[in-house]
Amino acid sequence: MKLFLCSLVWTPAAPIMQTFYVNDYWMPEYLVRFEVGMMVFGIEDFLFAFTVAGIVAAVFDLTLRKLGCMVSNRIHLGGYLKLQLLGIACPLLLGALMYVLSLNSVHATVLFCLIGATIILWQRNHDQWLVAAGFTAAVAAVGFWAFYQMFFLSLFPTLFVDYWYAEALSGLNLGDVPAEEIAWAAGIGLFLGPIGSHCLGPMRSVPRGGTPVLEK
Repeated sequence: MKLFLCSLVWTPAAPIMQTFYVNDYWMPEYLVRFEVGMMVFGIEDFLFAFTVAGIVAAVFDLTLRKLGCMVSNRIHLGGYLKLQLLGIACPLLLGALMYVLSLNSVHATVLFCLIGATIILWQRNHDQWLVAAGFTAAVAAVGFWAFYQMFFLSLFPTLFVDYWYAEALSGLNLGDVPAEEIAWAAGIGLFLGPIGSHCLGPMRSVPRGGTPVLEK
């Protein structure tokens, strides 16, 4: 249930985030395209946000368990409301960061995720959380790279030439995948991985071989 809520909360942020990306980063083609005011998005954006948010939350959750943290399945109403508020506020804060620092949407997203993850990990102050967040970021980055390099680019070799703004890319690639895509995925994993557990499920780390203790 907790992982489902993590996915659900971040899904509505998709059209706002995609509006930023369409303006300065890439030019996606949609099966069904929606335009609501200044927002441009497709049904694919909702599916993508739901899937990615759920996967990184699951990886983080499972990694914490492996590291000796007992994860509470209780969902506190206050925690859910906090997560829901963040799901609304984060895209707006991202827009403010882009405006103040004159960053493009992807660079701003990576910086925002680093700041957000740092705040969460500082508040938790557990080595297990730091390791789990770092591992989640690595899994997200490697997963994105592998998906592009081994699947998408084999079908669409000119993908990044056709659909990405050249001026938005640094020219640094890992294989044939732009560094921006890998950094974006790592940032999302680093931030969205722990934020659900931070808000929804109070945890307490325990030593290996010890008796797990749940916070009430």
